[in-house]
Amino acid sequence: MNVRFHLGNGPHCGQWQIRDGRQVQYVDPSVASLRLSGCRLVNRRGTAERIHAGADKTPCAWVECDEVEVYPPMTQSTGESVRYNPRVSPNWIFEGRDADGMEFALLTTAGNKLNTHEHSEVTNG
Repeated sequence: MNVRFHLGNGPHCGQWQIRDGRQVQYVDPSVASLRLSGCRLVNRRGTAERIHAGADKTPCAWVECDEVEVYPPMTQSTGESVRYNPRVSPNWIFEGRDADGMEFALLTTAGNKLNTHEHSEVTNG
């Protein structure tokens, strides 16, 4: 499964997009939070670098995960933040460094934030 924050125009703008093969589900972060298990941070680096240099935004990063659970919304972020904004940096950021390819046992969402409490880095591609 792939999960990303959807920023495209339309009724699902500002929602979490969960893609499982051809099935797509959107989750409004004001209504629910997500618990992602068996995660890896994926980034199309070339696309991200073009966006970082000023090109229009297009989907280029997501979280690949084994399982996604939807549960009542968390009102506050907990743990360490995992961030992605190609306008700021053309890669995922965790603990102030490039986190592309990093793997996490568990990530959770609170609003539009992605957080972890424990992680195990396998690759940092």
